[in-house]
Amino acid sequence: MSDSNQYEKIPFSNELFPIRILWDCHPDRLQNSGEKSGGTWHEQLEILYVLQGKIRVDCGYRRYLCNSGDIVIVNPCEAHAVNFHSGSPSYHCIMIDSKFYDNGIPDICGLKYTMPMNGRQLKFNNLIRNNERVRIILQELITECREQKYAYEVAAKGYFLCLLAELFRNELNSVNRFEKVISEKANYDLIAPVFSYIAENYGKKILLNDLAASCCISSAHLCRVFKKITGKTVIEYLNEYRLSKVYLLLLTTDKNISEIASETGYSDTGYLWRRFKSLYGFSPMKLREMTSQNKKE
Repeated sequence: MSDSNQYEKIPFSNELFPIRILWDCHPDRLQNSGEKSGGTWHEQLEILYVLQGKIRVDCGYRRYLCNSGDIVIVNPCEAHAVNFHSGSPSYHCIMIDSKFYDNGIPDICGLKYTMPMNGRQLKFNNLIRNNERVRIILQELITECREQKYAYEVAAKGYFLCLLAELFRNELNSVNRFEKVISEKANYDLIAPVFSYIAENYGKKILLNDLAASCCISSAHLCRVFKKITGKTVIEYLNEYRLSKVYLLLLTTDKNISEIASETGYSDTGYLWRRFKSLYGFSPMKLREMTSQNKKE
């Protein structure tokens, strides 16, 4: 990232439903200068939906003049800035954390689509102007989040996944087309046994040599291919898989943290606690507190 681009930590009112919408934003007229200024970046996918007027949006080194009805996709970790252009512009800003659509256990959807997206291997077109299906799905998503009828969380997640599917089908950046995904299939097939091995043995001690043996390749080769396919090291993936199981047990059982650690392959509860908080942004006990509060509501 450029030094002029500042990292922005996006807060969510509910960490169990990490989608945030800023309604009817109005860019400052004082920002209407001809020079491109430094912007911000964050890990979340961001969507701008222009309601009226014109705004100027900078994404990386590209600049777009956006009109009413235009949709702007800001890819994860992409520097961006929104400025006034003309009229009385307003727009909705929607920020979606990866935890909203990724449960931490990469399946075929994660490996082929969302992980490359989050890892900046695949990017969407920034400006979407003539895709009516994207506009309709986005409007449905916005309506669900605004009205918050019963089960709106389920509906919102469903609409977002439909939106992602449409973006992957028709709005992938021309430099990062889906052929890149297809070209990785052979490598995915090579390391597929690793995912099965971890799923079946995550509660036990797992050695890198065991994982490599499941694929009949060397440990070094496994590490190279695994990193290329998933964007993570084998150890990072194993830890995140185990932590996703910890997360599930915290939500669905009354077991204490020591019992959960034992079931998920952690011999040190302190290490589990630190890794969990690092990944999710809150402690295991905080998760139970939030879950309890949501049930009361």
